[in-house]
Amino acid sequence: AGQNPKLAGAARLVIVGSAASPYEAMKQNDPLLSTTTARDAQGVRTAMEEARAKAGALKSDPVIATEYATRAAQLLQRLAISRGQVMDVAAARQSLLMSLEDTRPEIVKLVGESLALIDAPDAQAGLLTKALSPELSDDVRISLLKSLSTSAKFFGNKLDTAATEQLMKLVADGPSLEIRAAAAEAQGALNLPADQAKRLIIEQMRV
Repeated sequence: AGQNPKLAGAARLVIVGSAASPYEAMKQNDPLLSTTTARDAQGVRTAMEEARAKAGALKSDPVIATEYATRAAQLLQRLAISRGQVMDVAAARQSLLMSLEDTRPEIVKLVGESLALIDAPDAQAGLLTKALSPELSDDVRISLLKSLSTSAKFFGNKLDTAATEQLMKLVADGPSLEIRAAAAEAQGALNLPADQAKRLIIEQMRV
C-alpha cells in the first residue's frame, strides 16, 4: 500500500496476532501505520478511528463522505467532457462501474452521467444492467436510461444482442410510463438494425 500513489498517504491498520508481530515495531516510526489484535466488529471499528486519529485523518462522516463523492463524480464529468485534453477519464471506468452499486441515489445518477461520456462497451452494459434493477426508484432508473441514451448518441450501439433484448422488454413491459418512455428513448438512440426495430414496433402494437 505504501508504494501505491493512491494509498501512500492513507492510514493503514494491520490486524496482528500478538505483540510479537513485526508490525508492532514498525508502527513506532510510521504515523500512518497502526495495529490491533481485535477480531470483533466493534473492536476493529474502534481501532480504525484510532488509526485515523494517529495519522491526522478526518473522522469518518457519512455527510462529508457524500459531499466528497458528489464532488468527485462532478469532476469526472468535467474531465470526460474535456475529451482527454486534461486527463483520460476512462482510467476511472472500473471504479465508476463499481460505484453504480452505491446506495446513495444521487451518487448513482452522477456516476451514470459520467459513464455516459466514456467510449466503452461495459459502460453501456453497466448502465443498462443497473437501470433494469427493480429495487431502484423510478427517478434513478430513468436517469440511468437517459445516460445510456447519451452514450449511444455519442458512441453508437455497444450492447450485445442479449442486452438489447432486455431493453426492448423494458420498453414493452416497464413498470411505469416514464420508465418505458426513457427506455424507448435509449432504444431509439441505439439505432438498432432494421429487423430488430421492426420486431419492436410489432410487439408494441400488440400491447
